[in-house]
Formats: sequence, structure tokens, C-alpha cells
Amino acid sequence: MQSYLLLVHVGPVQDFIATARRCRDLWYGSHLLSEASRTVATALGETADATLIFPGRLDLDAGGTVSVANKIQCRLDGLDAEGVRSVAERARTALDDWMDGLSSGIFERVQRELGAEHQSLFLRERAEQHLVDLFEFYWIAVPIADESAYPAARKAGDRLLAARKNTRDWESAREKVQGVPKSSLDGIRESVIHEDAFGTHARLPAARRRSTFGVRSEERLCGVGLLKRLGLPRDEDAGEGAAPVFHSSSHMASAGVRTAIARSDEARVAWEHFVLELGEHLPGYPDMRIRARSGPSQTLTWTHVPHDGPSGEPVEVPFVLPLPGGDPERGLDGVLLYRERLEALWADFADEGRHRSSRLPRSLEQRQRDVLKAAGIGDPVPYYVMLLADGDRMGAAIDALAEHAGAQAQDRHRALSEALDAEFASRCDGIVRQHGGSLLYAGGDDVLALLPLGTALDCARALRDRFATAMDGLFPDEVSTPTLSVGLAIVHHLEPLSRVRAYAKQAEKAAKLEGRNNLSVLLKKRGGSPRLVTGTWDPPDSTQPLDARLAEWAGMLREGKLPSRLAGRLEEAMAPLRVTLPNDSDSDPKAFEEVVRSLVRLTASRRNERGGGKPVTALAKRVERLFDSVLAQLGRSDATTTATPLDAVDRMVDELRIAELVRDAWNEAFGRPEPSDDHDEPSQEASA
Repeated sequence: MQSYLLLVHVGPVQDFIATARRCRDLWYGSHLLSEASRTVATALGETADATLIFPGRLDLDAGGTVSVANKIQCRLDGLDAEGVRSVAERARTALDDWMDGLSSGIFERVQRELGAEHQSLFLRERAEQHLVDLFEFYWIAVPIADESAYPAARKAGDRLLAARKNTRDWESAREKVQGVPKSSLDGIRESVIHEDAFGTHARLPAARRRSTFGVRSEERLCGVGLLKRLGLPRDEDAGEGAAPVFHSSSHMASAGVRTAIARSDEARVAWEHFVLELGEHLPGYPDMRIRARSGPSQTLTWTHVPHDGPSGEPVEVPFVLPLPGGDPERGLDGVLLYRERLEALWADFADEGRHRSSRLPRSLEQRQRDVLKAAGIGDPVPYYVMLLADGDRMGAAIDALAEHAGAQAQDRHRALSEALDAEFASRCDGIVRQHGGSLLYAGGDDVLALLPLGTALDCARALRDRFATAMDGLFPDEVSTPTLSVGLAIVHHLEPLSRVRAYAKQAEKAAKLEGRNNLSVLLKKRGGSPRLVTGTWDPPDSTQPLDARLAEWAGMLREGKLPSRLAGRLEEAMAPLRVTLPNDSDSDPKAFEEVVRSLVRLTASRRNERGGGKPVTALAKRVERLFDSVLAQLGRSDATTTATPLDAVDRMVDELRIAELVRDAWNEAFGRPEPSDDHDEPSQEASA
């Protein structure tokens, strides 16, 4: 009998989470993987003489938002090799039993809602086949001779587990089903919804198909997709057969419009009239209900935007658009505020046969326009943000902590795990909600969230600060304390979620490539190439960090202190300098930099568009200092090449393009401010 270190991997991870058409699919994919890992960790933790190390704790916060990472580490004492195998197999059995119970509950709910008449429309046997061996379950056990052997055992276990994950188990191919549509989520598995549920002569009314299967006329789902679409949070009952609906990406993009409606009596009245009109034309509009939130989650903090009170004070904004009668548990999705989405919903409802035309009724269009007009908005801002954050060099820090802790390594690792859960992961939901967003995953040092464009920068900074607080004091001076790198992807609300997550991953990767402890912001406008900017959270000198600089650009643009076309003018001004001349090799770099600097100063000094035609010389100097800040930061980020002044201008243009959208989001929520004639020199602190 001896001690063993047991390492377990539960998967798949990236592909499983990324296959999503709706925000709900993305959320439940993350949630399902976390709950599978929680089930395994719980089974291991209940074993006699077992000590969980990662995760260090399984108790949830009040909201139940702490996710469990898919790599589980546990110490087993007083067992032989066969006993360890038995423990691992019991954990696998617990995972299978949990999955069987979860899927059975969902599939039985579908059959109940269909009733005996339409049972054949759900191909349950095929759906159950899709879930067989859905989860990967790999484990490795390494003997531990004594406490001092723990660090070496952990390293050996990591190597063996990586080798096991890279070893494929080849099984017999599944029998192909011919002539059946594939799942809309990933195109791999066949649909489990009979085709008789679709089309103009469908056996199932469209509204009932949507409520039962959660699909629209063009969607098909396999067994895994149906699980994602209809699954519920842990310990939550469907209640009257209606699953709580997760909001759309359009709802997240509509945060500014929702703020404007909440702040205007006229807009709220116009919204009530719009909802009544919806009831006349779209009796199924309650399908657009989403869960309301109470308490602190109602508070949206718009830190950098002056409004009725001092900048930084909370603004009370309900997370959902109100339903008639004031249902405290449900509200409507912001998807209804976008004309193109409303047209798509109308076309989908039109297949029920009660509508002779697929064209949106003019009265409904007018009511929607009335809401936006009353809120002071033309076309709603169509962009939102996906945030992806990850701790920097966590593996190296964990290894170094074990080496320095010696015989106390296991206890130090468990303390680190508990701190990550208690001081960071459990706080992420509150931080994200405070900024009007929705948390999809927070486990260990990983965070995935959706955010409004106007508050995403503040939320990223708040998460970074919370992570730094959680890590404080856990590592000796000899070990570098981990930091948090954050990637923000600004995307159109109609962009496919698979691409959105790829853009967020690209931003996060860029943050880690440039030295880590960074923020990267990627802007992907429809029809354009991505723009990517990266900057450290903690500049070594007095220059502004990227988030503060973007906020300053947005603020100056919003107040009319800079030309609204500054980015385009900078590109035009620099175009002649990009022509390579024969004697360029003999040019003086300092002289060239001064030419670029003069053009930046001249371009920014053009007369103010909203300040009564007054020149903005002081602000031009401010822009010049920001140019110097960007140039210095580019030089630090890449020591292998020399950043040129034109590189700095390109970076400024990218930052300005991002800031323009942030400005639009702020203006949408609070209106455009009155023109300011105050162009005095800003303080050194503000312009650093």
C-alpha cells in the first residue's frame, strides 16, 4: 500500500465548446463540460483517504457560477495499483450515470411536450447514440514515495497524461445514415428531428416546434446539439415545460439602446406600444423571453461616460426589456430592436400559414422606429464583445512553487487552487454582470464572457485587478507571480459564433505573444479585415495603458474635441511618406520622425467640428504625446525590430477606429454631449 497522485482529463474541450449557433449553445457547452468535471471531482473527493488538489474546493458560491476545470488532480493514500484503478473507474461510472440522467430528463421532456400524436418526430434512439462516449476520460496515476516526491510525481504525471491524450482509441465507424440533414452546429452528426416537423406542410406548428426543440425553420440538431439547446443550469427545473432562454448576441449589442430606453419616459411608452403591436402580429413573441436578473446585476457601471451624475456612478439599467404586466422573472430579448432580426423572426413565424406575406407589417416597422426615435437613436450599434482571459505562465508558476515549497508543495498547490476559486473565479460573475455582460465560463484562471461594447474595457480591467488581488501573497519572491492576459473581440451581432470565438482566441493569443500581462483588442467589422492592438496592463514608464488610452480617444471623439474623421485623415496624410524613393537609405531617421510628428500635429490641429470652429492646438499636443506613447510601446513590444513612426501612426489609426465604436456605444446610451469650448492644456497626469 502506498500513495498515488491521480491526474484525470475530461474532454473534449475546444471543439465541443466552439460548436454553437446561438449564445445559449456556447454557454451550455461550457457549462456541460464544467459539470462533467465537477461530477468526476466529486466522485474522487468522496473516496476515503482522497485529497483533491485541483480543484481545491467544490462548494459553490451563492450563484453557483464557479466552473470546474477539465483537468483534475487528486492524491490517494493507502491503495495499491488495483485500488487506484477501481477509484478511477468509479469516477468514470459516476460521469456516465450523470450523463444518462441528464440526457434522459431532457429527452423525456421533449417527448412529453410532443404528446402521443407527434412522438415519431423525435428520433430518440439516434439522439442517445450520439451521446455514447461523448466525453473523453483519461487518467494517469504516479506513485508518491514521500512528501518530497510530490513535485517530481506531478511532472511525470503531466508528461504521461499528455502522452495518453495524444494516443487515439480507434473504434468501428458508425453506420452512415443516408439522406438525412446534418446538425446545424457542426455538420457532423445527423438531425434527430424528423423532417415532417418542418416546411409549409409540417405536422408540427412552427411555434410548437420552437418551444419543443428550440429550433427555427432552417435549423437542424443532433443529439448533442439538442442537449446544448435545451439543457438547464444545475438544480434548475424547467417549470411548466419552458426552459429559461439564454439571450442572443443581439441582446448584448443592444445594451446602449436598453440604457437609453430605461432613461426616457417617452421611450418606455413607445416600447410598450411596440410590444402590444407585436402581440397583434406575432403571437409567439414570448419565445423571445429571457431570464431577468435582480439585485446588483441590474447595475451597469459606465465608468468613463459623463451622464446625469458624476462619471463612474452606477446607472440603473434592467438587463431585459420589460414585458407587459411587469413579469419579474422574464423579459424580452434586445433582438427585437434590430430591423434585420425582426424581419428574420417574422419570416420564421410566417411558415405557420397564418401569414400570407413574409414581409414585415409596416405598422410593426413603424412602432420599432418610434422606440428608437424616442430614445434618440437612429440605427442601433450592431457590435458587442467576447472576452477571453487566461492566466500567464500558470504551469511554470505551479512547477516553481512546488520546487520552492519542498515537502509543503501539495499544500501550497491546494491553497493556490482554493484562492483561484474563492478569490477570482467566484467573483467573475459579479464583475461581468456589473458591466452588463454574461459569464459563460469562469474556472481556475480561465474566463469566457459576453459584454456590451461600451463597458468591455472597464470589465477587462476589473477582472485583471481581481486576478492580481487573488494571486497576492501566494508566491515567494523567487517565483514570478502569474498575471492575467485578456483578449477582447469586437464583432458584429450577426457574426457566426464559431468565428467570434476564433477572433477572441486570436486576441488572447496576441496578448500572450507580446510578453504577457497584456490586453489585446481585435475589431472585426463586417466586410473589413481585423484590426488588432495590444498593450501591457502596467507600462514601465508614465505612458498610459491601452485600456485608458482607448477610453481617452473615445472621450475626446465623443466631446467633439477631435475631428470625427481623424483616423482617415491620418491615413491620407501619411500616404505620400509610404512611397520608397531611391535615396531613402540615406535619409535621417530623426528627420523622418519629425516629419511624421509634424503631420500628426497638423492633422489633429484642424478646426474642431463641434467646438464652434475653434482651433484645438492644445489637444493636438495631447495627440502628439499619445503618438509618442504608442511609438515607445511599439518599441518595447518587439525588441527584434525597430518600430518606425509610420508603424506608430498605423497603430494610432487602429486605436482610433476602435475608439470610434466605443464612442458610438456611449452616445447611444447617453446621447451626444453638448459641444465643449474648453480646450485648455490637460493636466500632466491626464495626458501621461
